[in-house]
Parts: sequence; structure tokens; C-alpha cells
Amino acid sequence: MPYTIILEDENGKEIETCSNSLDYNEFAHIELSQFKLFQYLIPWGDTIFNEIQIPDLIKDLELLKNISNQKDSIDKIIRLANKCPEISHSYLKFYGD
Repeated sequence: MPYTIILEDENGKEIETCSNSLDYNEFAHIELSQFKLFQYLIPWGDTIFNEIQIPDLIKDLELLKNISNQKDSIDKIIRLANKCPEISHSYLKFYGD
């Protein structure tokens, strides 16, 4: 099952979406403790990142890209994450199943 990743404003209104962009089944065998923030994503829940957390999340995604078969999807998420600090009061939200 993939995460749906949405850049949202402070009211939860969608700004931009990466639908079905990251299949979490691939990460079941990876030791996630090596990641600062990515380790806290859960497949069945939702996780929100704010603009202060985005640089650490991008570092995690770059590291993940080195061990993942989903490089194009991760690049799309990184592009979306980079927009978060540019838009005041925005959040990057990972929606699980």
C-alpha cells in the first residue's frame, strides 16, 4: 500500500498532492532507526511534518533513495517537501492506508 503525500495549509486544505507515491511495503525489511524522522512513519496512520522538520525529512528521503527502488517517487516527494518552507503555515502530511 502506498502513502498519499499532501502539502496542506494550516486548515488542512490541499495545496498539492503526490498520490500513491511511496509504497511502504518496500521498507518492511529496512532498519528504520537510521533515519531521524522517517522511522516514525506508520503504514496505518497519518504523519504531519512542519517547515522546521523538512530539512531533516529531506535528508532522510535522500538516504532512503540510495536503498530504494522508488527513486522517482522519492524525488517527487522531495520536490513537494521543498515547497513547504516557501509557503507560510504549510505542512507535509503522509496519509497511510
